[in-house]
Amino acid sequence: SKPYGGGTKDKPLDVWWVIEFSKTPVTIKGVKIIGDHRDGIPLQENLQVQIREAGVWKTVGEVKDATIKDVVVTFAQPVTTDALRIFIPAGDLPKSPQPAVDGIVRICEFNMIPPDGTEQGVE
Repeated sequence: SKPYGGGTKDKPLDVWWVIEFSKTPVTIKGVKIIGDHRDGIPLQENLQVQIREAGVWKTVGEVKDATIKDVVVTFAQPVTTDALRIFIPAGDLPKSPQPAVDGIVRICEFNMIPPDGTEQGVE
């Protein structure tokens, strides 16, 4: 998405990050998201992991009230998809005592977890 989801810092819209698998669909049972560990960067507490199914986004996992910046989201069952999206509703954008760094989603590294449980980077 655009910064602040195309809205403004004061009135943001929903934010997302999409990975499309153009060569062939992938089967995964989860994802690992590595956040930004720099001092002063706010924690992303809530997010949704979605897959594209028949052209429609479907939530297959979520993080609620995270207390750490690196999270693993395991799905109820493996899914096969041609695209994956990390979705953050505007009301869940990160906030901190330092307004200058608020409202920006920071994903430093993203790994997929295939059915065998290993971690794989996105190519």
